[in-house]
Amino acid sequence: MVALIEGAGMPRQQRAVALAVRALDIKIHNLDKSSEPSESYLPPLVSSTNYKNCMDDAVSMICIARAIVSLASYETTLVALDIEPSIRIPSICNNVHEAVFTHIASICGRSQLAPGVKIIVFESMAIWLQETAKLLARCLGEVQRGEERDMHAMAFALGQRVLILQRERIMGYLWSYWDDPIDAVQVKVRTIFEAFLDIGSTMNQAIIVNPAIAESALTHTDSAGQSKATSPGAQDGNAFLSDVLDLVLTMDWSRKVKYSLLAALCARINVLDMLTGHTDILTSCLETMAQVTMASRAGQLLTALLSRAADDIRCAREQAPDGEEEEAAALRVETAHMALWKGPVTAALCRDDDTSRRMLTQQLLPALFEALPRI
Repeated sequence: MVALIEGAGMPRQQRAVALAVRALDIKIHNLDKSSEPSESYLPPLVSSTNYKNCMDDAVSMICIARAIVSLASYETTLVALDIEPSIRIPSICNNVHEAVFTHIASICGRSQLAPGVKIIVFESMAIWLQETAKLLARCLGEVQRGEERDMHAMAFALGQRVLILQRERIMGYLWSYWDDPIDAVQVKVRTIFEAFLDIGSTMNQAIIVNPAIAESALTHTDSAGQSKATSPGAQDGNAFLSDVLDLVLTMDWSRKVKYSLLAALCARINVLDMLTGHTDILTSCLETMAQVTMASRAGQLLTALLSRAADDIRCAREQAPDGEEEEAAALRVETAHMALWKGPVTAALCRDDDTSRRMLTQQLLPALFEALPRI
């Protein structure tokens, strides 16, 4: 398997085909004989019962997928292939890297996985997303020269497909498994969400640096003959984060996962803009503090929001524009945050509910006065 993944001495196209056909057991449309793996290099493909059982076994499939995503070079795994849709690869994909995702996702969707297998599967999905984020950061951060331009465009197109075509599937894992009974699965699902957001941030940075990259990626897709289903329209990272925020906000406030997801998003979006555009966030969180079973989740989100407010004030002080005093810049940002918090907090404290006031006193006010001492 290691020799197959490394593919020493084989052209890039042959290495990609070998991984697809021999390791992932998928078929390639109109396979050119010159691109087929060399029989002298690789053992012949067998169709024994043991081989089929191995490919149908969840753990075996995951081990193979993890080996490819961890060891194979992205120059090989991003080579465009005309992969034939099948039961194993039901969705449209055009390279080994995305075929690996499909393999992992097909197992994530299985019910009644053994606890140990379940942990490995979600860890593998997290690894795939983390490696994709690293791949994008490396490819999109390089200076474009010659063949690197094609790799740059392929990487950007990959990021677009992950953000748009796989968003619903990945967000579904969050809805279903964020509060999984197995603690290790919860950790892996949080890593999946963070890696997914990393991909969006990397794509956004790429667009900021080179606004023409989206058009370049679409041009490359057209020249490679990919279908429209695999080449979604351009979407920048800010729009992606905004869409994720909107998806999370559509959830009912009785869902515990909603507070955790919003707390995770706080580190990556403009909190002032979020609270200004969605004034119900603070009000709903403060109302939830009256529910003993939900107070800790609401407190987690409120603490994350206040932590970002403190960071914004500190950054304003450190990065004050020329001609503006540091304290004046910090006060301007602090005033903006205080304006959002004063009304909802005052209303919550005046509510005729002893439980709510006790929870607010214990879980909110210390963090509030630390972050916004002038409030």
